[in-house]
Amino acid sequence: MDEKAFDPNGGDVGSCLGATGVSSGSRVDSQLQDAVRLKAEGNAFYKEKNVRAAIGRYHRALLFLRGLDAEVTSALQGFGSQVPKLNPEQEELLRNTQVDCYNNLAACLLQRDVVDYARVLQYSLKVLHWRADANVKKQLQRVEERLGKDYQNEKALYKGMFSKQKQAEEPLVDEKSQK
Repeated sequence: MDEKAFDPNGGDVGSCLGATGVSSGSRVDSQLQDAVRLKAEGNAFYKEKNVRAAIGRYHRALLFLRGLDAEVTSALQGFGSQVPKLNPEQEELLRNTQVDCYNNLAACLLQRDVVDYARVLQYSLKVLHWRADANVKKQLQRVEERLGKDYQNEKALYKGMFSKQKQAEEPLVDEKSQK
């Protein structure tokens, strides 16, 4: 494959990073390129229906981006950790890649046999934090509806469990009172 990373969402990442005025050998550009490459690999795995591998690639991409995100690393500044300064193009690439990865992670989780709706909600809220888009809002609504149904089912299950337990205990109390 070519040395330049290719963004499947419509752009040549190498040209975007080269236009920033920062040498392409910098640590920031390298991490951004690695994250975009991992996201592209995740997309390929998702298309092949290999959801587990796709999830792994998206998570790894987010780990690369975590060290560049001022929102994440701002709490560490007091400990001597240096947050790299990103120019506007790098900041845009960081956010777009994060949004895509979290959105794709939510889509992957919805493909699993046992869906972790709380995690889907968490990822969808992160996406909405950076970019409010109709698809995410729709997906978030479905997740909230499903979480509500799951909560009601769980509530009914526990209610049934405790009422059966109480009914089973009542004859014991009656027997004791008769003696």
